[in-house]
Amino acid sequence: MMKFILLFASVILSLNTHAQASDAGTPQLVSVSTTTSDAERVRIRADRARLEASFDLESAACHEKFLVNNCLKEVHLKRRDALADLRRQDISLDVLERKTKAADQINKIEKKSSPEKQQQDAENRAAALKDFQARVTRDQQKTTDRAHDQLSVQAHIEATAKRVKGHQEKNALRMSKQAEAASEVKKFNARQERAQKRLAQREQANQTGTIKSLPHPE
Repeated sequence: MMKFILLFASVILSLNTHAQASDAGTPQLVSVSTTTSDAERVRIRADRARLEASFDLESAACHEKFLVNNCLKEVHLKRRDALADLRRQDISLDVLERKTKAADQINKIEKKSSPEKQQQDAENRAAALKDFQARVTRDQQKTTDRAHDQLSVQAHIEATAKRVKGHQEKNALRMSKQAEAASEVKKFNARQERAQKRLAQREQANQTGTIKSLPHPE
């Protein structure tokens, strides 16, 4: 993105130089070289391939996490914003190339134009430059706002995941304690049952011994 902004800045500086030279009566050609344009497109393609590979790895890693859907949604948002930014760069480069071609055509026409026409064209170019600069500023602000929103969404997702994890840990601890309590109750009941059986056996044994010790009737 920084390279792209620097490219815009260089073009704007060239346009300003051209406007000054036109006022002085020395027309100059303003253009973006084909080499620069091709290099930018190669960079954009490389960035797109790198991002796609990175997001594919992140998506695959999501399936190893607990909150798979939330993770995939987060990766999808990041992928969409990153690729949309590269798409905007492509579009801006197309616009820049069209403006360069238009500027070349204007320069050719200006050689055959009167000084009054050249002055009018210079004013039109200055107005177009001002509008172009305003659009660049708006695009940069949108990119900044979108990055801020993305960070806010990511922070919210992380906070939600943390709360869910905390609830799950509490539930697991509670279930563990309930299981331990149930086990203790079961053990207690088993001990009580064994004690009752032993008591019943002793009482039966005592009753049997008492009956044997009674004298037989004559």
